[in-house]
Amino acid sequence: MAVMPKDANAKAIPCLRPYSTETVTGSSSPCTSTVVRLVADVPALYGVEGTAEVLLPAGVVEYIRVNVGDIITTAVAVNVSQMG
Repeated sequence: MAVMPKDANAKAIPCLRPYSTETVTGSSSPCTSTVVRLVADVPALYGVEGTAEVLLPAGVVEYIRVNVGDIITTAVAVNVSQMG
């Protein structure tokens, strides 16, 4: 079992490793993990299994929980990384 690194207060820092990345405009491939990292160069709208209605500000990295098989929908180009 892997040991998680500790922060300054000796608390575990949960870490995930990206293992596949795609730039999505429209609909992504089905998710293969339960955590996805999203980031865009310009303000973007995204959604999970539906209309892109959630605002992702430019340059902000956002981690979201999804189900395996979910589809990410975007209005503009968004970098989508499967995390595991």
